[in-house]
Amino acid sequence: MLHDKAFDVGILTILEDMTIRVSQKCTDDTDQFFNSALLAYDGKPIFSPKKFKPHAEFLAYHREHVFEK
Repeated sequence: MLHDKAFDVGILTILEDMTIRVSQKCTDDTDQFFNSALLAYDGKPIFSPKKFKPHAEFLAYHREHVFEK
């Protein structure tokens, strides 16, 4: 649920190579929870499901209009 919400509000997104990108605007080196729960995933690949794979068009829209760059 945390990662879903972070995606919904633009704290993280999925890049074209299916890796996670965490917004640099939201990083806080002193927040241990943020670092372990979200920032630790920056640059990591997602495991793409066999069914219902993410649509490239939706992810491109998210990167352009929702993600906090």
